[in-house]
Order: sequence, then C-alpha cells, then structure tokens
Amino acid sequence: MIGYIYVREAQISCTGYALSHAIGVTKYLIQNYEVPWNRVSWKDLGYGDSFEVSLWLFPAGQPPLYVPEYQPESNYTFIEDCLMMARTQQSRKRLRSRGAAKKSLERTPR
Repeated sequence: MIGYIYVREAQISCTGYALSHAIGVTKYLIQNYEVPWNRVSWKDLGYGDSFEVSLWLFPAGQPPLYVPEYQPESNYTFIEDCLMMARTQQSRKRLRSRGAAKKSLERTPR
C-alpha cells in the first residue's frame, strides 16, 4: 500500500499552513511508524471551504483511484502572514514581561 496525504487550505488561513501539516504528517508516519519514505506521498489540493488533511491508502504499483482537482484561490480567499503576526505577539509578550520584572524590582514605600 501507498499512503497519499491530501491537504487543502481554508478560505481564511495562514500562508503554507496546509503544506506544513502535510510535511509534518509525512515525517510522523516515517519516523514514528517506520513507514518507508517511498510509501508516503502528499499533494496540495489548493483552497476550499475548510482546512483538510486526509490520508488515503491505495495499492502499490497502480495509480491512485481518487485524485481530487486542484482548487485555485477565489475572491473569498484570504491568506494571512501568520508568522509575522506570531513574531509581533511574541515581542509584545516579552515587553510586557520585562515591564512586570521591572515593577517587581522597584522599591516599595514603607
């Protein structure tokens, strides 16, 4: 058997979110379940109504029986740069924690 991992981005999602999941699932199957690297494949299905990751098993040596069409972006697709947003949120948290640390070191009146 060969495992085909199909991934699809949601209409509102982060850049590369589905692809990172496909790579992560592939690594997980290879490392934790010791599936040979040449028995797992993944395919990007484009964009849909919701985020999707599915695993389909097909006999080796034959083409897959189910190959969905790639769905391009639509007018309703919104892709965010979540990495940049995550970095901004982390820097805000650091600034808050530094402010709290300074307050705890300040002298309190007696």
